[in-house]
Amino acid sequence: MLAIDSSYIEACRERCVRKGLDPDIIPVPNLLAAKDLAERKEWYNEILEMTNFFANKLLFFGKHPVVLCVTDSQSAILDMYGDEGILQSVQHIGIVPGAVYREQEMGINTVSLALEHNKPIKILGNEHYHTYLAESACYSVPFCYEGRDGLTGTLSILTTLENATDMYLGILLAVVESVGRELLLRKQNQKLFMLNQILEKQIMASEKFSAVGKLAAGFAHEIRNPLTSISGFIQLLQEKETVSHKDVLYFGIIRSELARINKLVTDFVGVAKPEAQAVSKKDDIKKVLDEMVIFMQSQALLCNVEIVYKAPDIPVVMEFNEMQMKQVVMNLLQNAIEAMPNGGQIVVVLSEEAGFVSIRVQDKGIGMTEDEQQQVLQPFFTTKESGLGLGLSICCRIIENHQGQIEIDSQKGEGTTFHIKLPKR
Repeated sequence: MLAIDSSYIEACRERCVRKGLDPDIIPVPNLLAAKDLAERKEWYNEILEMTNFFANKLLFFGKHPVVLCVTDSQSAILDMYGDEGILQSVQHIGIVPGAVYREQEMGINTVSLALEHNKPIKILGNEHYHTYLAESACYSVPFCYEGRDGLTGTLSILTTLENATDMYLGILLAVVESVGRELLLRKQNQKLFMLNQILEKQIMASEKFSAVGKLAAGFAHEIRNPLTSISGFIQLLQEKETVSHKDVLYFGIIRSELARINKLVTDFVGVAKPEAQAVSKKDDIKKVLDEMVIFMQSQALLCNVEIVYKAPDIPVVMEFNEMQMKQVVMNLLQNAIEAMPNGGQIVVVLSEEAGFVSIRVQDKGIGMTEDEQQQVLQPFFTTKESGLGLGLSICCRIIENHQGQIEIDSQKGEGTTFHIKLPKR
């Protein structure tokens, strides 16, 4: 049997006397506004749902008439259910959902005492301060569910004195523990569900990149074959005796551009393949951004776009793959330019933040919806009329291969910010 400290009740009685509460007058509780009550019930929704379920299982198969109440941390009654006769009786004296059961107005009551002392409380018959409760028995057990952002409150049972039994405290404790276990189980299931969704997305992304890798390998084969032929014929033309100095110069430019195309194909295949491991080395990433901003300035000017570049005056040294990081910056700048068909401003910021290198690319373009933001880093997803939807997904993969992360902050019609964080190793 639970030991209940009666000194709590006596101390409360003395406070009621000092406050001048009349034991023969039925007190009127403060009532929450309907909107406030609805908001609190929404916040405690899961607890109310499960309490109702367990109460039906544990209480209402019994023969004795009882009412079960759920209150919040402020002693406000959120819900009541049980015997219709008792419900009608207590409603006449103001015990209804929304009533606040504080000692200041209501005198001795199990709700405020259980919350104050964080212990199960029972009050029987004349132990109540007010005479109108002399034939009543009340029981309250406090709860605190850390998994629900620390929600606290009480579960209480109200019945007649002739039906009083300590069994009700045991039932309330059982309900509180059962609700706690169910909340914990739901939280664990929710976590497992979220982890499963993340795993499924990773598997899908991996499969898509695998497909991209195979596609890239096929394209590479088809592109390299004519490149080889062109290079060979250029070599033969260069060896002719009638070739002028100007022709030799032109042939050199052609060979240089062919080599660049071949390298781009090689880099694309390397990034697209899931097993590809980029070779990284310590270098100044500021130099990469300097070069890419200058490289993209001409295209930006043609599109009436201004690129504002902010970076430290000193080198920002970290370990990275130069070619891949150039690809990331170029892709983000290209997307930002295309997002502003009527021109505008792009802000590129390079900074160091507590062991990380931060790169921000911000535009004032068309922006994205929440749904588009969730999908834009996935292979083959694009918001453009033309395009394969590979650029940003490859950028994301590059950043992940550098043990970094890429975040998107976008508002439809207002613009988009891509924020890259890379560990400074």
